[in-house]
Amino acid sequence: MERIILILLVICLTFGGLKSYAETVQQPAPQPSPTVPQFVSFNQCSKIYSVNSEKLFFETLSAISANKFTIKEIQSRSGYIMFSCGNKMFITTVATVDDSHSIVKISPCDNNYFFAPGIVSNIYKYLDLSFNGGK
Repeated sequence: MERIILILLVICLTFGGLKSYAETVQQPAPQPSPTVPQFVSFNQCSKIYSVNSEKLFFETLSAISANKFTIKEIQSRSGYIMFSCGNKMFITTVATVDDSHSIVKISPCDNNYFFAPGIVSNIYKYLDLSFNGGK
């Protein structure tokens, strides 16, 4: 009788432990939200497009406006746009890489890369849709 109780106890503890282990293993790590401020990599703040710099500058201006960011200053000759999102100021620079490629770089004006990454990714999503058709 003791042997049967011992075997049942071992079986119950084994399967109960496996169930709790499986629950902890299957839970994925939560993904950070693009609207929550976090440290953003400098590499996430620049992207190359295969269009000329003038077209990219005006599309970037449209992307900033479409995202309802407040445009503070525009310099089309030097290729930069200053805008604010909340209480944080950003500068967007558009430059020519070669004849058929240009680069967009979005940087915080205070050089503090602790901000919501959705600010940068939404602009790049808009540009991707404009130039690549969402591909």
